[in-house]
Amino acid sequence: MTTYAVLDCAFLLLLAATGREDAALLAALGWATVCGSLAAIYLVRLRRSKRNRPTHRRDLDRWVVAQWTIAPTIIVLASLLLDLALLRHAGRFLDAAAIASVVAGLGVYVSATVDWYVIMPGVSGLVRPAPCQTPGKERWARVSKLWFFHRGFATILVPVCILGVFSFMAATSEDVGSERLAWIGAIGLVGAVFYRYQNGALTALWWGLRAPKHVGDIVTLEDGGLAYVVDLAVQGINYMRLNDDRSYSGARFPHKKDDDIPLELVRRLKPHNPAGAIVLSAPCGNSSDDCSPQAEWCSGVNWYCRCNPDAHG
Repeated sequence: MTTYAVLDCAFLLLLAATGREDAALLAALGWATVCGSLAAIYLVRLRRSKRNRPTHRRDLDRWVVAQWTIAPTIIVLASLLLDLALLRHAGRFLDAAAIASVVAGLGVYVSATVDWYVIMPGVSGLVRPAPCQTPGKERWARVSKLWFFHRGFATILVPVCILGVFSFMAATSEDVGSERLAWIGAIGLVGAVFYRYQNGALTALWWGLRAPKHVGDIVTLEDGGLAYVVDLAVQGINYMRLNDDRSYSGARFPHKKDDDIPLELVRRLKPHNPAGAIVLSAPCGNSSDDCSPQAEWCSGVNWYCRCNPDAHG
């Protein structure tokens, strides 16, 4: 997120440099407002849950707040105190690129903020019992749909903005011959690359309405083994293998996943819900006070657990 914040600050300065100081100022204020609203929702949920934040999460929360307050403040002060419009006559391509970069950059940062303030507090057990404590059924449907949707949206946003720049250049080209054809060719190339490598984002957007699988689900793999769904992405779902009795006996937080399943194969997974079955055995405990390496109450199957500092870094 730090890298995104630095890039967004640069993109806003570029927008101001093209003569759009007011637009840069409004975008910076909107950035801070949206992130501040998400942070407020997170703090309310945290207080209602009465769960303690581990030190590593508390420190990183402060750092994230610093990102979306300091960067917009720099833009506001620079717009009000300095004449930034050094590139106001640089041409229509730079104008369009500056606008597109701000839209794409802020969209990606807000998506990351949704992850930080909405998704992770739930799946890590900060504001409610984590999926490893209460897996399956419809408990995690809303979170899973939001997870798919915002990641699909962020993935699509960048190529859409690039296509927007190229389309603008083609539409406003005074040369109806070779120049316009070149821009149309660039549009086709970007579209083909996106469809070849990132078409799963369209599926993820659709699953934002009705996700076929949810985080925390225990499913039966094609080889007959059991798995715990730990992560959702536009490429597919990531899982950790379980024992036949639905327990996890591997190392504690060894890695984010044992393997993944491509998006197009996710619907084939069958839920493992035998009659009278218990939920995931040996899940994370209810205590949020002890996250020391010696604590024995956490199984370690959930990479995003609040007690795993690597997942919150």
